[in-house]
Amino acid sequence: MRARAGQTTRAATAGQGTPVVADLLGLIAVLRAQAREYRSLAPVLEEETRVLIRADGPALADVSARRERVLSRLGDLERERTAALSDLARRFGVEPRRLTMSRLIELLPGGAPALAAVRDELSGLLSGLADLNRKNRFLADRTLSCLRGLAGALAPVLVTAPVYAPTGHADNRGQDLGLLDRRA
Repeated sequence: MRARAGQTTRAATAGQGTPVVADLLGLIAVLRAQAREYRSLAPVLEEETRVLIRADGPALADVSARRERVLSRLGDLERERTAALSDLARRFGVEPRRLTMSRLIELLPGGAPALAAVRDELSGLLSGLADLNRKNRFLADRTLSCLRGLAGALAPVLVTAPVYAPTGHADNRGQDLGLLDRRA
């Protein structure tokens, strides 16, 4: 059953002990924790940009590991956020996938300032992170393209099978290039 506006207002403005307010405070805490993690991800992605520009493989491995740790924590927080939203959706008789921040602000006007603040912060953070991700993806794609080109150019030189001359004898020209010593 859907809550009426008057009931929602009373629940949102009642003391912290009411279940709806407790659920709302729990959701806000999770959203703030997500914002902290997103803020910590930005410098990692900025470092990733610098590493990709330098084409520094070992540094990229380190940055990638740090990025994965942050993303793992964000995954945990996302599960918590989903559970908190599901609890609130159940209380209001709303499908969880339809319960957006804007809809929550309508349903819980007493929580509007805190919800609006965290919504705006997350929106700005996600926009900036999306820009960094696009930039890093472009750089990674360009680096891979260059490496594929280099591998394609070197592949003919690295052929170890003998090449036969029109006389039927092995023609080993190119295999004695001083350019490559074929040692790992």
